Order: sequence, then structure tokens, then C-alpha cells
Amino acid sequence: MLKKYFIAMTLNLYFVSTCVSATVYPLGILNNHYSVQHQGNNSYQLILIQPDVLSIFLNGLNAGYTIALYDQKNFLLDSSNCLGVVDYAYRGPKPKDGPIVLFLKPGNYTIQVTHSPIHPALRYRNTDMTYTLNLLLDHAPKTLVVAASDSAVVGQPLLSGNGKNDTQMLNDAITLLKKMQGGTLILRPGTYHINESILTTLNNLTVTGTGWRTVLRLTDGAKLYRAGIFRSRFMDNAPNDKQRYFSNQHFMHLAMDGNKMSKPYYQTAVGNFGTYLDSSFEDIHMHHFPRYGFDPHGNDFGPTTTKRLTIKNCLADHNDEDGIVCDTCADSLIQNNITDANGRHGINICTGALNNIVERNVVTNNGVNGITVQPGQAHGLLLSNNNKLSLNFISNNLRSGIYIYHGHLNTVLNNKIGYSGENDIHARAVTNNLIQNNMIYNQSARGMLKTAIYLSATDLGSTFNQIISNHIQAANKGTYEYAIAESSGANDYNLFADNHLPYPQTPIRVVGVHTQTRNNQ
Repeated sequence: MLKKYFIAMTLNLYFVSTCVSATVYPLGILNNHYSVQHQGNNSYQLILIQPDVLSIFLNGLNAGYTIALYDQKNFLLDSSNCLGVVDYAYRGPKPKDGPIVLFLKPGNYTIQVTHSPIHPALRYRNTDMTYTLNLLLDHAPKTLVVAASDSAVVGQPLLSGNGKNDTQMLNDAITLLKKMQGGTLILRPGTYHINESILTTLNNLTVTGTGWRTVLRLTDGAKLYRAGIFRSRFMDNAPNDKQRYFSNQHFMHLAMDGNKMSKPYYQTAVGNFGTYLDSSFEDIHMHHFPRYGFDPHGNDFGPTTTKRLTIKNCLADHNDEDGIVCDTCADSLIQNNITDANGRHGINICTGALNNIVERNVVTNNGVNGITVQPGQAHGLLLSNNNKLSLNFISNNLRSGIYIYHGHLNTVLNNKIGYSGENDIHARAVTNNLIQNNMIYNQSARGMLKTAIYLSATDLGSTFNQIISNHIQAANKGTYEYAIAESSGANDYNLFADNHLPYPQTPIRVVGVHTQTRNNQ
């Protein structure tokens, strides 16, 4: 059985953070959007020189903090808690949660961020005591503001939703940003009803909510013409298709709800679809999609199409297939995310994905593998090579914690992996991969494991791989049949060195004639 709920123990897996004493940070004149990462109890002093609407909020995983806004006479204007994501079934009372959104006159203001009690129904959060404070101004340069039908009335948003279908309103706002050669679209907190793709077909675009109380939700039975709530590139428009990617696009500070219980069309119901350059998805809660959550994806399967994409500080949970897909991506970063209880893989690096870094993610309770590196089901020649998986916490995934298939020159380094349904690390038909300094721990939650680290073959063997200095722990002598094993003689020329093994009864199984072992303890 998968654990029903999971609370992220930490996104900073190997360093224990401590609270720092209260510090005052002078921000000076605030005339643009602002974000800062800090720890502990802190105060921020700012000056507004013209009337404006200020939105104040923390990242969605920063549970356990209260934000408060004071005027220059130290009068409390508003306050709110950050609860993180609480149990979906929870219907009890809860304190005020979400952003502060207020119209302010010119003057001096103080924002205080302080620790607050953790809500008893908390489901996901990061616990390294850091937080990201975000400030948005309605009248910042090249900024437009829209509201949902249920948004509180603050200031004068350019457009407002109708509560039934808000896609056209959002597309109209993006069309206006096109005329401005790009800019920032702020979405007030509220629920936006989406029944068609939002066409983000311009460079230099930022779409930001005001925290995870800004929700883009697929309407009941939605059938999008193009896959993805956010869609950048599509082949049925010739000028658009000739633009192989869109650059400097940033999506942040919002939640996306796939509404899978209402049965939206499976093929089109994903969070995003398109190709990106120097772009990012940050602080997004992507959940309950009937297919993928994050899916930066090319329209063709030629050369890599997405480059230098960042996905960080996000939560992808309860999607029916993968939480995060990195398809035909290169030189990209997947960092500090939680992927939990997705139907297939937590993170899927696939189809010619090259030179990507996957680090400091929490990957748990997924229905197949925690992290998969593979060529893609229908495109076996587009190998995913030279990817680095490091400092991830991977636990309770139904099959393998990490699975690498037909990949070369990939590195698996300093991960903590355990309670996998089959093998903790499974490398299949791979060459010149390095698996080093990983901690593999405890028994399987579903019975006896075959091996902790397993090299297997298809028509090709796993060869010239180095399995070095891994620490394998076991609760008892019957936990693993083998600590490290080759499946057959097709696996050869590997090196198993300096690994710490749990018991003499769980040895290394060497089948390849030229495979070497040394100094394993």
C-alpha cells in the first residue's frame, strides 16, 4: 500500500536549518515586483510614492508562517496565515489563508513574517524553515491585472471573468501584452474556469497568480482543442509552428486543477504543453490532471526543442500519469519540487532529454517509478543522456526509486532512496553511467526486494558503468536478495567498488566476465 498522505520532511535533504533572529530589511521605494528568500522571523520596510494595490504572499509550500502588514503608525492593516496544502478531504474550520491584497496610499509600510502553528490537516510543505516572500504591484511597469468572478474587489482590474468560461478573457489580456511587446499578467486570487487552451504565444511573458488561492480549473468535461491549459506552440498554425520555441516565459504563484473527477478529455487535459527557451515554472501546484501535470513537450521528435527551462518549488500530486515530464528538454533544471501520488512516474526525463539537472526533489508514493530516465516509448533512438540526478529524497514508489533505460553518461549522486516496490535503482541497457554515494535504506514496503542496485539487459547489456561508494542499509538479513547485481552475462565491464553492504547474506552478484569488484564492505 502506498502511504495515503505524505508531508515533505525537507527539500534541503542533507542540511538542518535553524531559525534566525528577527531581522529588519529596508526595501526602499517599491516600484516593481519583488521576491526574496529568507528564514525565520523578519520585518520588511518599504515606501510607496504613489497609490497602488499591493499583493503580499508566500510560496505555497511555505506553511507555518503568518504575514502581517502595518502602516507607518504601526497600525495593523491585514494579516494572513500560510497553511500549505491541507488534506483534500478536510472540511473543518481553518484560519484565514492566502494573500494580502490591499489598496494603499503613499507612505511607509512594514511587513512582518513570523512563525505560526502548523495546521493539523497539513498535507505538503517544506520544513527547512525558509520562505519566499512575494510582492506584486498593480502599476508596476508593463503589468496588467485580471480578476476571477469570485475575486475580492480591490483596485481596478483590466478584465474580470464570468464564472463559467474565463479562457477568452485571459487570451484577450495576453493579446494586449503582445501589443506591449511582452509584460506581466497578474491574476487576482479566485477560481478561473478554463475550457480551452490559454495561448501564451509571445516572448517575454510572465503570468503570475497571487499564491495558490489563484486557481486555474478545467471546467466539467472540458475538451481542449489543443493540449494544455497553457499552450505556446502548435502545428496547425504555420507562423506559430515555424517558431520552434518561445523565450523568456515565466509562469508562477498559482494552482492548476485538472478536475479529473469530471472527466475532461484525456488527451488534452494536461497543465502545460509547448516548447520553451530560458523560461520557468515556479511555485505552482499542479494536481488532479487525468494525464500529465507539467509537460514541456515538442510537436515533433527531431532535435531537442526546449532549452534552459527551470521547474522549481512546485508541487505535482495526484495526476493520473506523470507529475513532471521533461520531454526533449536540454540544459534544464528541475529543483526543489514535490511529486507525490501520481499514477505513473514522479519525474520522467525522456525522449532525447540531454544535460538536465534533477536535484533536491521529494519524490514519493508514485504508481510506477520515482524518477525515470528513458528514450520514450515510440522513439527508442532518441536517448536521454548526460543527465544528473542528485540530492533527491525518493521513497515508497511502486516499482523503482530511480529507473534508467537506454541512457548513457547519466549520473546518480547523493540521493536517498528507500521503500521501493522492486529495485531501488534499476539501470537497464545503459552504458557509462555513474551511480555514487547514494544512501539506500530499509526494507521494501511490499515484501522482499530483488536488489538494491540492479543492472539488467534487453537486446543490449549494461556495460562500463561505475557503482561506487553507495551505502546500503537493511532492517534485517532478508531484506535484499542481492545488494548489487547484474542480471546476465550481457552486462559486463562494470565496476563495483567501495560500496557498504548491509549483511554478508546480501552479496554482490557478478555475471559479466570482465566486471570488477573491489573494497566492498
